[in-house]
Amino acid sequence: MEWFKPMIKYHNELNKIALSGLTTREVDILFAICSVIRDQGTNEVTFSFNEIKRLASVTTANQDEFVSIIKNIYGKLSTLKVTYDNGNKFGYFVLFTKFLGDRENEIVSIQINSEFSYLLNDLTRNFTMFELQEFNGLDSIYSKHLYRLLKQFKSTGEYRVKVDDFKKLLDIPESYTMKRITDKILNPIIEKEMPKYFKNFSIEKVREGRSIKYLVFRFNKEKPYTVSNEEPSMPVSTTTPNQILIEQRKEDILCPKCGKPLVLLYNKNGDTFWGHADYLVNTCKETYSTKEEIETIKEQRAELLEDEADRAKFEQEVKELINQHKDIVNLIGIDKRSVCIEQIEQQDLFYQNPVIQIKINRNAIDTIKKYIETWSK
Repeated sequence: MEWFKPMIKYHNELNKIALSGLTTREVDILFAICSVIRDQGTNEVTFSFNEIKRLASVTTANQDEFVSIIKNIYGKLSTLKVTYDNGNKFGYFVLFTKFLGDRENEIVSIQINSEFSYLLNDLTRNFTMFELQEFNGLDSIYSKHLYRLLKQFKSTGEYRVKVDDFKKLLDIPESYTMKRITDKILNPIIEKEMPKYFKNFSIEKVREGRSIKYLVFRFNKEKPYTVSNEEPSMPVSTTTPNQILIEQRKEDILCPKCGKPLVLLYNKNGDTFWGHADYLVNTCKETYSTKEEIETIKEQRAELLEDEADRAKFEQEVKELINQHKDIVNLIGIDKRSVCIEQIEQQDLFYQNPVIQIKINRNAIDTIKKYIETWSK
C-alpha cells in the first residue's frame, strides 16, 4: 500500500490543548499514536516500536533512545492537566490513562481516557484532518503546532487568534515580546515553512491601541474533507453513554476476510476506500472500494461452499480467521459437516467456556464471526 498516506483526524477541541514542553520528535510520535488509536474506542491498543517510528518518520540510534523518547512523552502528558469547562461542569484530565512499554517484545500498549475518548472516536463533524507525512516533514515545533491549527480552518482560509492564546498554543515562552516573536519565530520560521503547505500564506498584525492584540493568518481556501454518507453518523458528545457507542458498533461494516470493523479512509488523490484504521499493525491489510464490493465478496465466499473442490480453501479461511482472534476463540476441529469452536476466556470459576458446533454451509464464516464478536465483549 505504498500509495496510501496515513491521515490524522481528531476533534477540534484537541487544538485548544497546549502541548507544552514536547519536542518535534515527541510531537510526531504523539500524533502517530493518535492516528493508530483513532476509532478504537476505549480499547487498549498495542503496537510495535517499529510501527510507531515508521508512522512518525523517526529514527533512533538504538532501543534505549526510543524508549527514552516514549517515557518522556508520557511523563510530560501525565503532568499536562488539560482543562475541561463546558459552562456547567469543569475539571482536568490526562489524555491517556495507560502507556505501558515492553522492551523485550518492543511493543507499547496505550489506552485513551474513557471520559474524553470523543477526541479521537466517532468523528463525523467538528474535526481537524491532515496528512501525517506532511506534518512530520515540518522542521520547527512552532510550525507543527501552527500547521494543525491552520488545518482546522482550511475551508475558510483564515485563522484569527489573540496574541496571548497564540503564545500558549505554540508553547512560546511567556517572556517573549511581540517583537521577539516576530524576529525569532514569525519571520525566520513560520513565514519560511507555512507557504509550502498553504498557498498565498500571509500574516496580519491587528492592533488595539498601541499594542498588537491579534494575529490573523490567511491562505487560499482548501476543499474540506467530507464524511461519506456511508459512514455512521452520530453527534459527538462528552456525555455519550458507552452503551450507545456499543450499539453503534454493532452496525459497523465488517471485513469479509477477518470480520473486524472497517472505516472509510483516504488515498493520496482524495478518493475514499474501506480498510482497517490500524492497517499498519493489523494482520489483515485488505481494502475495498465500496460497500457493494464488500457485499459481493461476502456472497462469492459463501458460494464457494457449494463446490466441494473449494473445501480446502474454506478450511484455510476458517483457520486464518481463528488465528487472527486466537485470544478469543479456539478451533477444536473441522469435520465433513461442521466446524467446532470454543471460547477461550474464562470469566469466573463457575463459568464453563461454551463449545459451539457450526454446520458448514453458506453462512458458516459469518456465524463464526458473530460468535467472535459476542465473545470479545
